[in-house]
Amino acid sequence: DPADVTNSLYRLDVIKVPLAHPENAEVVTGARIFTGLDPAPRAAGRPMRARRAPSGDSLLPPPMPTGPRNCHDVTAYPAMHLLAGACASYGLLVDISNPEKPVRLDARADTNFSLWHTAVFSNDGKSVVFTDEWGGGTGPMCQKTSEMEMGGNTILTIDAQKKYTQHAYFKIPTAQSAQENCVSHNGGLVPVPGRDIMVQGWYQGGISVMEFTDPDHPRELAYFDRGPIDPPTSGDTAATESVNGHVTRGTIGGSWGAYYWNGMIYSSELDRGFDVLELLPSDLLSKNELAAAKLVHLAQYNPQS
Repeated sequence: DPADVTNSLYRLDVIKVPLAHPENAEVVTGARIFTGLDPAPRAAGRPMRARRAPSGDSLLPPPMPTGPRNCHDVTAYPAMHLLAGACASYGLLVDISNPEKPVRLDARADTNFSLWHTAVFSNDGKSVVFTDEWGGGTGPMCQKTSEMEMGGNTILTIDAQKKYTQHAYFKIPTAQSAQENCVSHNGGLVPVPGRDIMVQGWYQGGISVMEFTDPDHPRELAYFDRGPIDPPTSGDTAATESVNGHVTRGTIGGSWGAYYWNGMIYSSELDRGFDVLELLPSDLLSKNELAAAKLVHLAQYNPQS
């Protein structure tokens, strides 16, 4: 029940950690940041499922949607006093000026999105990239026939009134096969001064470096793709095939997440190990810009150096 203040759902828990004694950490409040939000329309292809009755003899109708009740991930930008919440059916913007009393500033729903999964702020805190992990990362959502709007990214800007405006979608431009689970997933900023650039994993779609400085025209600057784990099936039309009457699914693998650290990109590959890559200069990203990103990163994480 959303109105039940003792319910641990429908709220954002705030944990206070005394740095000198982290063993004394405790939940100090539960902010009801979902209050008043209507159930967001579900994306096509993800209907509410019917439930089996306790007797097991019949199906009950799907439960009534109750709106968002928790977040998959939240990303804080403390210097801007903002938090972006990827909250399943909504992308939220939250004021954390008082970290023990978060206040929702805005919310955005999108019928194209199946699961608002992760949020990444721009350097200046005026834009947020939200990812959509359609199908939990197990489906081939990056084929040449796949919808651009489904299973990719979208860019939202934040105006002076701390309200969202949604802009373009982005999906990797290199079409993947029907054997490759591919959808947008975890990543983070590449801190090139004056530009908004992020790197992220796309499961078997590999790793992509995306620029969203212009939120209406995001573009790919670089990529790394290992190729499919499994060989193509006959016809290359489905991620599953029938073997002796049983349906089997291709191997689930690929880059779970990719992150920039001190000039290098580190990617956790689900099936084939760990990748370490270096961004090299190109006509889209200069040697000076890459060197500046390293200096920014060094200043951020080693302020005394």
